[in-house]
Amino acid sequence: MTNSIPEAKQALRTHYRNLRRTLQRDIDLTPLIEQLAPYRHILSYAPFKDELDIWPLNQLLAQEQRLLLPKVVDHHLECYKVTHIENQLKPSSFGIQEPISSTCDKLPYESIDCLLVPAIAFDANHNRLGYGKGYYDRLLRYTHNATTIGLAYREQLHPTPLPIEPHDLPTDQLLLL
Repeated sequence: MTNSIPEAKQALRTHYRNLRRTLQRDIDLTPLIEQLAPYRHILSYAPFKDELDIWPLNQLLAQEQRLLLPKVVDHHLECYKVTHIENQLKPSSFGIQEPISSTCDKLPYESIDCLLVPAIAFDANHNRLGYGKGYYDRLLRYTHNATTIGLAYREQLHPTPLPIEPHDLPTDQLLLL
């Protein structure tokens, strides 16, 4: 039994990371593509390790000139418009594909219409359990006018409310594939 929220979160991270390693499969992105149709600037993410693979969606959004991807700078995420995934990204120190700032336009948070949010787990209240660095919690505070959609495999839905702290922010919607 854990005694604190950080300990409970860490135990859940371990559980869902192990579970997620078994979930890699092809997914139908059609519902997400349809849901994103009205948005002009979509901040997506570069799938890392065994996260839900949305590279086909990112390719489509880049072709349509609607793809934004985050880049870690100090302790926050900056947003860059990516139009050519093949030559505008490079691995960060974490191994996550990030925009090369010299080849992409940096956009202000206010320009984001929709934000796709990855997580290790979600609950029915759209709360998310991230990696614990707080990057997306800070980003969600800056992008309060954007629609936020949590993305995960359906098996990443935690059956009871996740432990949350004051800095944890839920997403507006949840799409489990």
